[in-house]
Amino acid sequence: MSNLLEKARENPWQLALECRAGGCDIVEAGRALRHLLLNDTARGLELLRALKSNLDPFIFLELLASAVDPVLLDWVEASVESEVIIDSFRKGKLNDVYGYVSLIELMPFLGLGDEAAHIASDLLKKACELSNGGETEAAELVRLVANGPITTLGLDRVAQVVSVVEPEGCHVCCLEVFVEMLNSVALSYPPKSLFAHRTLLAGMSELLNKVLNKALEAVESDKEVSTRVFRGVSALLSQLRSLASESRSHEEFSALRSSVIDRLGELGKKLGLDRELGSLDRAL
Repeated sequence: MSNLLEKARENPWQLALECRAGGCDIVEAGRALRHLLLNDTARGLELLRALKSNLDPFIFLELLASAVDPVLLDWVEASVESEVIIDSFRKGKLNDVYGYVSLIELMPFLGLGDEAAHIASDLLKKACELSNGGETEAAELVRLVANGPITTLGLDRVAQVVSVVEPEGCHVCCLEVFVEMLNSVALSYPPKSLFAHRTLLAGMSELLNKVLNKALEAVESDKEVSTRVFRGVSALLSQLRSLASESRSHEEFSALRSSVIDRLGELGKKLGLDRELGSLDRAL
């Protein structure tokens, strides 16, 4: 493993490309990943990202299986914490942030799904707190959770995460990213299962109404953000309508639509987007 480990230390992304081309031993690469995560965490997190980005998902999971043992699982539980990620984010250590979020995304495959959901929920809360304190770039943390952990937690845990989001306590910069998060949910899970999950649909409805209420309040101070929220929610509803048609879940979609359409229409009128409202009514 020494030669491969040295390559991993020197240039993780080059090693990942070699593995992608079949030029490395997957088991040995997994062992190198384990060694670096335990002994040189920053480099290990970068190697994790590189391998995950470049390898076929099934090959990557095979590699991950060769890396995981009780020692590594204990390390993941002890080391992957929202406080560590927030601290890295505030210090500008973005490679570490991306690596930790990738680990959270993988935790359900390691039998740590509940822990992953807890960390994801905590990250969303802390991102809101940071944004409200003037650190508006914290919206990127919401986006990372939306595009990573949210896609692997499973619908039950996603419902739990969605239920803890409180847009009222966030800067308006986070609003459109919460809509992106719900779009990620819609695109990551089988439509029939999504529409059958009443708890999640209720949570999505509640979150959308909270986002729309906040956007309504922000029209005078930040019309651009409110406009993006209006268009984001409109696009999400259109996406959900297509998925409902595909899965024959018309009744469930109709209930969700009815729960938010009045507030969405109110926002559109306040923004002066009457033409877009007309098109939306016809589309939905």
